[in-house]
Amino acid sequence: MQETRRIVAKFGGSSLADAERIKGVASIIQRDPARSVVVVSAPGKRAPKDQKITDLLLELHGRIRQGAPSDVVGNLIESRYRGIVEGLGIEFPLNDEMREMYTRAQGSGGSRDYMASRGEYLSAKIVAKTLGFRFIDAAGRIRFDEQGRFNEASALRTDLKVPSVLPGFYGSMPDGSIRTFSRGGSDVTGAIVATEIGADVYENWTDTDMRMADPRIVPDSRPIRRLTYKEVRELSYGGATILHPDAMRGVKDAFIPIHVRNTFAPNEEGTLVVPDNGNHVEHGGITGIAGRRGFTTITLDKMFMNEEVGIEEAALRVFRERGISIEQSTGGIDTISIIVDNNLLGDQRDEVLRALQQVCNPDKITEDRNLALVAVVGRGMVRTPGTSGRIYSALGDQGINIKLALQGASELSVILGVDDKDCDDAVRAIYSAFVPKE
Repeated sequence: MQETRRIVAKFGGSSLADAERIKGVASIIQRDPARSVVVVSAPGKRAPKDQKITDLLLELHGRIRQGAPSDVVGNLIESRYRGIVEGLGIEFPLNDEMREMYTRAQGSGGSRDYMASRGEYLSAKIVAKTLGFRFIDAAGRIRFDEQGRFNEASALRTDLKVPSVLPGFYGSMPDGSIRTFSRGGSDVTGAIVATEIGADVYENWTDTDMRMADPRIVPDSRPIRRLTYKEVRELSYGGATILHPDAMRGVKDAFIPIHVRNTFAPNEEGTLVVPDNGNHVEHGGITGIAGRRGFTTITLDKMFMNEEVGIEEAALRVFRERGISIEQSTGGIDTISIIVDNNLLGDQRDEVLRALQQVCNPDKITEDRNLALVAVVGRGMVRTPGTSGRIYSALGDQGINIKLALQGASELSVILGVDDKDCDDAVRAIYSAFVPKE
């Protein structure tokens, strides 16, 4: 007997921002009985100047902890949920839920993670009620270890045999306390659930299509219809944020495709993320382009550096011992360049420079604090001669200086360092060089 097809459908905050949008989500779910497991985020922004529920909850937590007035923020949260419940026309014990949340927030169990998770928790309960599905709390099912790392979620295999809705973004520690993933972590929850139940597809519903370039930079950027897990990782590294970077860990190993869909254009094809894209090649071998600002390059110069055993490891250890992860390192015969996110370097900048001087004893240390990284990604690049040359020419024609260039042996991506102020222009120039106007 053929097994029933199963889809895990995750919906982001913009898809659940108000009652009308939740009705749209319900319609999408009801169109296909295979969408039997739903993962939801907290309600997001209804308009650009609106606030996300998670941000309001964190503000409320801070005010309660500081003993500051919290009624205004609390009323905003309750009003948002009341509008959703009334707009959906469902019976829901909102007063009881809010009272429970306030009681926990004012006691020892009301941690920051607990409060941050309540947006997803209430959202899942409301969506479950709307659909007539079973509500499954992520706490106790998605488990973290003592170090706060995701551990296991095996209980879901039994729990999710009936149509169910789960809150994304959080799970629980061994002591039962709530633990959240990083922001955007509902994507990770969806991937965990899809892996545990052996889903046929993991659908990730959001408010935009996955495009070759950020539409805020290239307004007419073409949609990407198909790409690989590795290409998504490379684009995420470059700043594209459609999927949480950790969302592919489990599904990749289980060979579960991710189908990125637009909630507001549900009939569109969307983007399929697969293990292997075969011989499918996008424009000139390029799948997508993404840029990210806010990096520093620290370069160490020293004559005969190549003859010193372990000097690069010693330099990298300076960062590791201070809990600073590096983005990339590169170099020549007498140089090492280390690229670091400015936010991670923070107020340790001077200390790091002193330590590098002491440990490596270079002739000179220089800094460039205004670096942006532009990633040009595509599996077809390796099969398309001259791709790198076209990229460099496109930037040169626009007078954009390339400060550094990194390319792996697989030629899956080229990462270029440009000045912060040139980041958007670089993305536009490369896009125009590879994608003809329609």
